[in-house]
Amino acid sequence: MPSNLLILPLLGGFLFLHLCHRFRFRAQRSDGYRLLFESSIAAALLLLLARVSVIVIRSTPAGAWLKSRWDAFAPIPYLGTGSAALILGVLLGYTYNWLNNPDPLRERLSWRRLRQAAQARSRRNSERARDTEIQNHGSALIRLIHKAEKDSILVSITLSSRKWYVGYIAEAWSLDPQEAYFRLLPILSGYREKDTLQAIRTTDYIPVFRDPTVDTTRFVVVLGLKDVQMASLFDERVYEEHFAGGNVREAHLGQPDTSPKSAEAC
Repeated sequence: MPSNLLILPLLGGFLFLHLCHRFRFRAQRSDGYRLLFESSIAAALLLLLARVSVIVIRSTPAGAWLKSRWDAFAPIPYLGTGSAALILGVLLGYTYNWLNNPDPLRERLSWRRLRQAAQARSRRNSERARDTEIQNHGSALIRLIHKAEKDSILVSITLSSRKWYVGYIAEAWSLDPQEAYFRLLPILSGYREKDTLQAIRTTDYIPVFRDPTVDTTRFVVVLGLKDVQMASLFDERVYEEHFAGGNVREAHLGQPDTSPKSAEAC
């Protein structure tokens, strides 16, 4: 195959890695050279599969007719094989996502319900792949942010400026290597004392959030990962009983979570 046509299977390998939920988040975390190497491996496999498919199809009467039409359209050697590798990369990525479904369809579905089922299945597969990649390759901070978002647990964040937030993670972590920020909906905020680093509350957002006319999304703050000095899950009951110190009136954040998954404090 001419070297200038190798871009087609390479692009097919790249698309397969980014479309297939099994490899998508790994590919997002890879740097340029590693991503190129993994795309090349996928491209080689796609190219082999595409070449075998082209040879088999050409041996049929319909394939011979298709080859004559293709040669009239684009008389370039091995262009069909390269194009097939590109198409296979896309098709195999979507096919894997479709087949990797733990809940088989047990009833006949309309096209609308079939599309909805496919979208739901894709979301579940994507979430499982994201969970696996974060657990295997995420930093301690990213794993904590992911757990807090997934289980809707309050998290305590202290920044390098000694600014202190307690709140809920406002969006799922995507594992994009260029993603250097995360969004937090604060419930409490304040600062840590310079010498003792005790958390001092200055703002309680709950009374404001109880107003039905208030759009809580306007209070979401964007924080930089590099600015986080300390982070942990937050238990309101433990904080109020042992760490609040009466510096600000008691803030009622709702029913405290006493389960083991939410054991922290300030």
